[in-house]
Amino acid sequence: MASASGVTQAELGLRAGEFIAVRRTILEAALEPSVLHVEGLNSLSVEGSISWIRGAPCSLVNFFVAGAAGVRQEWIGSFQEARYPVGLGGGVLLLTSPGAGLRIEYRFRRLLRDPVADFSEQRLLLGLSLCLRNRGMPPQ
Repeated sequence: MASASGVTQAELGLRAGEFIAVRRTILEAALEPSVLHVEGLNSLSVEGSISWIRGAPCSLVNFFVAGAAGVRQEWIGSFQEARYPVGLGGGVLLLTSPGAGLRIEYRFRRLLRDPVADFSEQRLLLGLSLCLRNRGMPPQ
């Protein structure tokens, strides 16, 4: 939730994915639905991404790059519009235990099919990662 210059914004998102170890790297396939509300504007998004994580499986510090694409349905009252975010991202996943970590990520998205003009958005995200079914990690 954020408030700036009298405008309040609330967003809720959840990212779920699967990690796949391949030699000394890890691939992650993820799906991320989210809901956004900003004073009359509502948005429902679904974004899919593929990440390449550098480092040995089970490393404490893991750098990654990602490609993503999705669909974002926005509406104000009865007016609806679909936009299509595509872009890249990168960051670091810091594993604090076998089952949890801190994720810091920068995202660049180009939003296509806007009725006025295509535009870009940038985000810096900080999140908590919970690793479920994590049988391959040794205790630390």
